[in-house]
Amino acid sequence: MSMYNTSLPSFLVVTLTLSLLGSLALCALPPGYEDELLCPDGSCLRMKHSSDPKYTGPRSSFYECIDVKSAKFVCAPRSWGPKVLKEVKDGLVAQGWHSNLCSDSGAQIVEFRR
Repeated sequence: MSMYNTSLPSFLVVTLTLSLLGSLALCALPPGYEDELLCPDGSCLRMKHSSDPKYTGPRSSFYECIDVKSAKFVCAPRSWGPKVLKEVKDGLVAQGWHSNLCSDSGAQIVEFRR
């Protein structure tokens, strides 16, 4: 009979592995999935003001779509990249989605991209 409890190290390995996998789930997506952020027609893309500088996450979680007339929140942006089917982006663009950026002073569009 062994003097050492061999189940403890395996428990630690499982715990450390699960905590590592859990922390990876909060990281950004790999390149090719969020290369472009799109907003619906009548809105523009604006960076959110984060209160936590240590926050990490997908690129789309740092931006929001706001109405160009009222400057109110419309929706979260949709993301697209070359690793996503091109038909997805084509469908969004056909519905009026775009990557127009808002100005710093409000909801005025400063950069028009389609």
